[in-house]
Amino acid sequence: MTTHRSLSSSCHSPVHKQHNRRSCVFLCVLIVLVFVAMLTSLAIGDVKITFVAHLKFVLGYLSFNNFSDSEFFAQSLNSQDFIILSQIRWPRVLMALSTGVVLGVSGAAVQAIFRNPLADPNLIGISSGALLGASLMVFASYNLGFAVLSSINNTALISGAAFLGALIASMCVLMMSHWLTKPGVNQVLYMLLLGFALSAFTGAFAGLIKYFVDLQQLRFLSFWQLGNLQPSSSVYLWFSLISAVIVLFLLMIHSSALNLLALGEQQAMYLGVKVESLQYRVLLICSVGVGVSVACVGLIGFVSLIAPHVVRMVTGADNRWVIPLSGLTGAIILITSDVLARSLIDGETLPVGIITALVGAPWFIGVLMRKLKHS
Repeated sequence: MTTHRSLSSSCHSPVHKQHNRRSCVFLCVLIVLVFVAMLTSLAIGDVKITFVAHLKFVLGYLSFNNFSDSEFFAQSLNSQDFIILSQIRWPRVLMALSTGVVLGVSGAAVQAIFRNPLADPNLIGISSGALLGASLMVFASYNLGFAVLSSINNTALISGAAFLGALIASMCVLMMSHWLTKPGVNQVLYMLLLGFALSAFTGAFAGLIKYFVDLQQLRFLSFWQLGNLQPSSSVYLWFSLISAVIVLFLLMIHSSALNLLALGEQQAMYLGVKVESLQYRVLLICSVGVGVSVACVGLIGFVSLIAPHVVRMVTGADNRWVIPLSGLTGAIILITSDVLARSLIDGETLPVGIITALVGAPWFIGVLMRKLKHS
């Protein structure tokens, strides 16, 4: 009871109110930056499209007019602008937005579970499992004589296989850590070790499969592994948008419990938190969310690592703020990275995963060096 009273009284302390004010200001700044990043991304391209054309497109969408109604768009947009906006620019920026949100909130939640700012959802084998699933599907399609790279259906199969691979790999880590550890033992450490081992195994198996596929399919897997934000179908975009909303909502439900977990597992248990159940639920939510993202856009690293760390530097460690703000920060990072990927080389679009790695790897080294210096 004393702990409950101290926690509730600290929520009304001047320091807590100051943190809330700072978080509200940071939220407003991030929302503005998201819109600026989106507008910048929408403006980039060989064809110049006016702001009025973008506005007409959005208003036409919000008024629920049928996009195939040529009479409506004859009065609003010319056919070229409509095709570019509806099939290229808006789907790309919305895919970057939703994927960044999922990676950001998942990174914040995983770091809260492991109580380590250097933790990442990929530590439990999500990326390596997705790569193995996609590689297996490409190899199976090749042996069965399918034209993998020219068929939308086969592309969908590869994305589905990547999602299943990510989900199966993460579930294997969670179940094995549950089976191999005794009650009261720190399962988080075993999850990390099992995640490293499983990632090494699945990565080696995926490399073996790559060795036997032809050059065209090897090129496809290489580009998929580097990340591509241009959805090949509106289905991928809707899956990504819906998963972003669901993952954010579910993780916000667990944000208060994650705050208690930051006090330590024993202390959280005394306060009524079912620690083991919380860890599995949160990691499962993150696995599904990141699995959908990987299936839709491929492998994109470091966003889930950078975004929560940036937020904690400004707002502190309150997960009720860190999780949603990490989603916005992840969206800004990914949209900005996509802008750089499309503008660094004239006439070329670099894989966005290259940009995030070039930015994220030095950041990771800097955070690690700072952490070692303080320790």
